[in-house]
Amino acid sequence: MSRSSIFNFESFEGFAPRVPWTLLAVVAVIAAVELAARLTPNDALMPPNSSWGQVRFVETAVIAPASAPRIVVLGSSRMRDAVAPRVLEKALGLPEGAVVNAALGGGRLFDALLVYERNRAVLKQAKVLIVGLDDWHFSLGAHPLGTLYELEAPMADRLALPEPPRNLYALDGVFQLRVKMPIAGARLARALSGRPERALWTLDAHGRLRNSEDRLEPERDRAADARQLAALHYLNFRQSKLLTGHLERLVALAKADGLEVILIDPPNSSWYRRVVGENYEQACQAYKGLAQETAVKLGVPSYRYEAPEDCGLTDADFRDYGHLTPAGAERFTGFLAGKWKDSGYDK
Repeated sequence: MSRSSIFNFESFEGFAPRVPWTLLAVVAVIAAVELAARLTPNDALMPPNSSWGQVRFVETAVIAPASAPRIVVLGSSRMRDAVAPRVLEKALGLPEGAVVNAALGGGRLFDALLVYERNRAVLKQAKVLIVGLDDWHFSLGAHPLGTLYELEAPMADRLALPEPPRNLYALDGVFQLRVKMPIAGARLARALSGRPERALWTLDAHGRLRNSEDRLEPERDRAADARQLAALHYLNFRQSKLLTGHLERLVALAKADGLEVILIDPPNSSWYRRVVGENYEQACQAYKGLAQETAVKLGVPSYRYEAPEDCGLTDADFRDYGHLTPAGAERFTGFLAGKWKDSGYDK
């Protein structure tokens, strides 16, 4: 056979493909770091001032001491600020610790579900679960799903998301480096510098979770604050039934534990409502429609307070677009207590 024949394989004699050792080494390092990130508990890896640190603070400072809870509050920072546990306990004649406000700053409904699942042994002793709703809770728009979702959402949940952001969250479900490493790296850098970790979370005299970075907005900034937050919540507004599913799972768990569930959408300032009405009314109506549809489907009462005066408040009770001052929280909590005095929540 001629050496030039196409069937002649002698030209391959001595062929030795190069092993890409550099590439394999890089892959091995990434795999080792990913494995280490997964094996290291979030409690050890995540700094106290992270979203996970907030959950741990709530669990240790709010939920764990509540040996006999009666009313549990979950939701975002608006519910965190709006319901003052010590005020509600006094109004209803309940012992201290009977009202557990475990709402989280930036809390999504997935976060509320996570808190309930992790602390079910304590929280299921309550009689009532109050879940706060926000107009961005059912939307996949500009407001992010958050670090807790990135870390803890099951893969089936991630894959059920529309694209975007399905691919990104599915990738995070396989490789957690993108989420964990920047946070862990910042914590390591702080530790090496010798700078102490600042205490971000605390409880005020009324038992409300506080963030040390919270501040009162100057009067001149309130209109700008309202425009900024309305845009964050409603630009690229895109509702998803997957997000209502988190609420459905939470309500199902609470009902299985014998709790009565109430949905509350607390008021925002008139500045915010005015901006929403002028610029995003169609999206807002879509949110209200889905919230009411979901409440009917779940068979739970739902209360939406459109304006401050609907519950005895004024704009002076708000420190920004929708968070109440301590005095505003006392008034709103008193308003709720007045509605609930004859409901048996104090038994």
